[in-house]
Amino acid sequence: MDRFYSRILALGIIVQIGALGAEPLNQWHWRNPLPTGNTITAVIYANGEFTALDDGGEVLTSVDGVSWTVRSCGRVCYLGGIAYGNDRYVAVGGNYHSSGGGGLILTSPDGIVWTEQVLPVPATSIGPLRGVTYGNGTFVAVGQADEIFSSPDGVEWTIQAATLVSQLNFVSLYGIAYGNGTFVAVGDTWTSFSVDEPILTSPDGTNWSAVDSGIMGILPGVNFLNGAFVAVGSDISTKTVILVSSDGTMWTNNSFSSPGQARFTTVSYGAGTYVAAGTALSGGAGVIYTSPDAHTWTRRKFAATSGLNATAYGVGTFVATGAGTLLTSTNGIEWTGLGSGSWTNLAGVVYAQGEFVAVGDGGTALRSTDGLRWTSGATGISGNFRSIACGGGVFVATGDAGAALTSTNGVDWEEHSSGVTTDIVDVCYGNGTFAAVTPDGDILTSSNGTQWVVQNSGAAGAYLSGVAFGPGRFVAVGALGSGSIVLTSSDGLAWASHTPQVGPLMGVCYGGGMFVAVGTGTIATSADGINWTMGNFQPGANQELYRVGYAHGTFVIVGQSGAIFSSTNGLDWAGHNSGSANNLRGVAYGGRTFVTVGDAGVILQSDPLPIWGLRLIPVVSPAKGLFTLEARGPANQTWEIDTSTNLSDWIPFTEFWSTNQMIPLIDLAATNYSKRFYRGQTW
Repeated sequence: MDRFYSRILALGIIVQIGALGAEPLNQWHWRNPLPTGNTITAVIYANGEFTALDDGGEVLTSVDGVSWTVRSCGRVCYLGGIAYGNDRYVAVGGNYHSSGGGGLILTSPDGIVWTEQVLPVPATSIGPLRGVTYGNGTFVAVGQADEIFSSPDGVEWTIQAATLVSQLNFVSLYGIAYGNGTFVAVGDTWTSFSVDEPILTSPDGTNWSAVDSGIMGILPGVNFLNGAFVAVGSDISTKTVILVSSDGTMWTNNSFSSPGQARFTTVSYGAGTYVAAGTALSGGAGVIYTSPDAHTWTRRKFAATSGLNATAYGVGTFVATGAGTLLTSTNGIEWTGLGSGSWTNLAGVVYAQGEFVAVGDGGTALRSTDGLRWTSGATGISGNFRSIACGGGVFVATGDAGAALTSTNGVDWEEHSSGVTTDIVDVCYGNGTFAAVTPDGDILTSSNGTQWVVQNSGAAGAYLSGVAFGPGRFVAVGALGSGSIVLTSSDGLAWASHTPQVGPLMGVCYGGGMFVAVGTGTIATSADGINWTMGNFQPGANQELYRVGYAHGTFVIVGQSGAIFSSTNGLDWAGHNSGSANNLRGVAYGGRTFVTVGDAGVILQSDPLPIWGLRLIPVVSPAKGLFTLEARGPANQTWEIDTSTNLSDWIPFTEFWSTNQMIPLIDLAATNYSKRFYRGQTW
């Protein structure tokens, strides 16, 4: 139930109007893949729980490896390594997404609240840090060339061994471990395919020396397991590399030839079993091998995923992670994945007929009634789909090579001829008509989604990418050369061309009495679709914004690298941390939440927005001695207006059907009371 109160005191009016806050759009939750669609770069078991990091600045925690809590570290960044020691977590990475530059070190007492620490050199002068460990009372972090840092507490850091690392021509140090009184660091050098790869060792994290690994290739990972160091990687032949050493100096080569050559990036140990994971160099799929002795290895089968980056063992469970992937196993042999199992790119989403329907590559069609639980499905057509709309009880999905499908339930789909062979990148519904656009400047219309007519857009040479319907008008947007183009039509048949000076446009929607269009570094608004104004806030010049949606009095824009912006007026915009580094391609509203979909199967859902309540505005008309209320509520709701003199006893006054327009309500009895309260409620 939603309520609103208005008070009259001797015909002096006090009105309380609820305001829509932006807080729900600051909280976005992964719905697919689970527990996150970002690349999980590191995982450890320490302090009674698993803690994992990803390349979007998220920290994931779990006590059992199955149920995970996802939190932001407080910034959008790449996180590449984590260690625990001296009652403190230390995470290292870079200041940008996806292994970007600018070294970063964070610390936390609990894995929840994180604090950025100051490096002994300008963070922007170095590359990302990729590995960190704790031993002998010291944290040691490693990264690109010249980057070895040590700290007794994770707060005060000192740079070490710059000269040695430079002489060895390291491209990057990827991994570091501590055991038997020794730190061991591994990585890749500029000369890795002409000389043996060096391995660095140190007794204290300060003084370093190099030993010959005996292999030519790359060593991304090292761990201290079951009393010995195990380093993993691949060489320039067909060998998958496994090196074992008790002291970090003398190494035994247990490398072997693997089908398609696998590059191991991580290794862990538990319950008498070694588990090594990585990527098949042919095709990029994830691989997992197990061994009882780190010498003889057996490949294990599991659901197809991308490459794997990190493994850990705790509470009787192995965890293996990668890009949008988290697998668990109790024995290293049988593995179970989380999420819907779909990592297919998603491009369009709509809410209609009580459910969300999302479409994407390979004919993917996912459904959800609440945005939380999604059912995997397919259209039955193998093409890639870019957009979806619903009208007249029919879903219409459009995509590559002129694909056009219809469905009455989001489950069963039929294919139809659109009359074009180019990609249909966006579709909308309005005034009994579907309208769709192509990058060739074509505009297609249909009354039912089955029969399509190609209209003369008059936009030869234009790249059209978005279309929307507002009161009495279709608006299509795109690019013409280095500028923008806008086409408008009252019926979808005859189109007029406009060239506002706002930059190339990609998506458009209507809401709150205006059109909002977005593009590369562009947010623009228009009351009529013809005359356009740039918003007060503009994203970065090269940041691509793909789609914009409207509901609940709020515009939401989604775009490149997880970008999300919102506005209640179309002019002033706030940015939100989506928690995703993936491109977001579509957005829809339903069930009080926004849902956005994107690359690698990403589905994110906002916190529920507060119910947009009834707005009561008192209007006094002294000439007639009457008291008038103007009421406005969200469209298509029945409201009951009650009255009271004491805020305890309420009497029904009237009912009305809200249409999102102001409706006058006259209270003939208002002048009989010294005070009178009004309440609107709906169910």
